[in-house]
Amino acid sequence: WAPNFNFNVSHEGRYVVLATENLCVVGVDVASPLSQRIGKQSFPDAFACWDTVCSPAERNDIRKQGSEELQSGAFQRHWSLKEAFV
Repeated sequence: WAPNFNFNVSHEGRYVVLATENLCVVGVDVASPLSQRIGKQSFPDAFACWDTVCSPAERNDIRKQGSEELQSGAFQRHWSLKEAFV
């Protein structure tokens, strides 16, 4: 019996993470490498969706990264932080 058992699960592609903590709330997010993502969107389609989930400051940070690969990585970092926090 665990009086204060907290857990969080995340998955993407072939990756799954389970985090547990008995003293405080825990959050986790996992992102598979771009080369292993299942059902990849085209970059323009993915970028269009970012406007609905990112703040203006986050979008600016993503856009200034340069290449599509670097922008995608920046988006994934922002998204992972949001999912782990929520």
